[in-house]
Amino acid sequence: MPSNLKCDILRILSVKECNSHEKHLGNPFVFKRRKREEYQFLKEKVLKRIEGWKTKLLSFAGRTTLVKSVALSMPLYALSTNKIPSSTCRELDSIIRKFWWTRGSDKDRFLALIGWDRLCSPMLSGGLGFRKIEEMNKALLAKLAWQMAGKLDRPWVKCLSKKYCKNQSFWSINAKGSDSAFWKGVLKSRDTLCQNGMSIVGRGDSIDIWRQPWIPWLEYNDFLAISKQARRRFPHLKSVVDISNEDGTWNSDILSQVFGESLGGRIKSIARLPNSEVDILVWKGGADALHIFWECHCARALWFGSPFSWAMGSVPGSANTVKGRIEWMLSSLPSDLTSHYLKFTGCLFDEVWKARNEVLFKSKLIIITEIRCSIMRRFSEAIVEVEADGQVCKIQDTRRAGGKIDAATEVLCVSDASWKDGEAGLAVGLLHIRENRVLWFVRKDKAESAAEAEMMAILWGMQLAAAKEFKSIAIASDAMVLIKALHEKRCPPL
Repeated sequence: MPSNLKCDILRILSVKECNSHEKHLGNPFVFKRRKREEYQFLKEKVLKRIEGWKTKLLSFAGRTTLVKSVALSMPLYALSTNKIPSSTCRELDSIIRKFWWTRGSDKDRFLALIGWDRLCSPMLSGGLGFRKIEEMNKALLAKLAWQMAGKLDRPWVKCLSKKYCKNQSFWSINAKGSDSAFWKGVLKSRDTLCQNGMSIVGRGDSIDIWRQPWIPWLEYNDFLAISKQARRRFPHLKSVVDISNEDGTWNSDILSQVFGESLGGRIKSIARLPNSEVDILVWKGGADALHIFWECHCARALWFGSPFSWAMGSVPGSANTVKGRIEWMLSSLPSDLTSHYLKFTGCLFDEVWKARNEVLFKSKLIIITEIRCSIMRRFSEAIVEVEADGQVCKIQDTRRAGGKIDAATEVLCVSDASWKDGEAGLAVGLLHIRENRVLWFVRKDKAESAAEAEMMAILWGMQLAAAKEFKSIAIASDAMVLIKALHEKRCPPL
């Protein structure tokens, strides 16, 4: 820009020319080539707050509170707006670490009885809940990247989308030298979303078919490798809507052409949201039972709205399995509430599993309030039933289609099956009564009907029991018609 034009603009707007030392809300307004020097003020601020003479009189508990409430909170704004140099993050960690161990920051050598990594672990895992500065920086920038990728209704999201993502999606654009430091930091944290996030397809018009993860069972590196091969042959495809029909279903022909018969057939089985719904970015989370029944957003909301919500925030790290979680809870409850807890847990597990299947197999949207009402209704009915009968574990319907389990029974075989479109999922549990141990088996198979799938599960359970040379077994299944037919020694209706 010509100097005379610049002077005219400054004069008309009545502003001063930047001298590269300005700051906005404490952050540098213009960054120099060496960003480390720009963030020296963070170290100075933290040192100033923790080097007072009063802090030297604090106990370990007092210093812990000061670290969490002051030292770790002071740099939050800077950490949430830019990528802080790693060297600066390590220096801040060093200052905080020295203060916690020595009451000051001037000693370079001191005895640390426990590693800083251990102290930075959650309190439930035996740590003190401290946080490393660099990890905080990554997490806060990943939060901004999540908002950008999810296209949240935020002014800054709209502004940056129009500035940087005019012709490319957020998932495919690369950082340039002329980009702002804030935008570069957001793009650097995008890898966290790629590895741990996934998009649920609705209309499909906002999902980058080649760079945005939307195939749930593929790791991101495998997804990129497949996309790279397919993109060479179909460069005109841009979004998932290009491989969909007008009614919001998958286009089988295009899927087979782009991804091949095998992978295309699997993609066709991916459940979608209704065509009227926008695409949703979700966090993958875990895939185990603990995640489904306790840690996913749906389950957490249901637990917090339950009569036992008070125990959700104090679960120890050792209770990291379903069995461990239930046993810990039972040990924490008064004896007169244990039966109520078990009944409520059973009702919640059943409703959560039903909701999970509705989403997975029927692409239905779940409503938390309706699920909670169903849980509480069933829980209330169970309590009323127990109180009316004066028994702790009475079940209203005790009819059996077959015989009883006698004292000679060595193993109880529990079987179940799921079925959809010719695909069957079989599950068998072998409970060794005398040794009090359980063996679980699962597999997939082909079946013509749900009844055939249930029969295959029963047969598989008997085969497993025979292979392990169990002498006496009892079969338990929820397929009453099949069990009754087998008990009467006639062919079951398949």
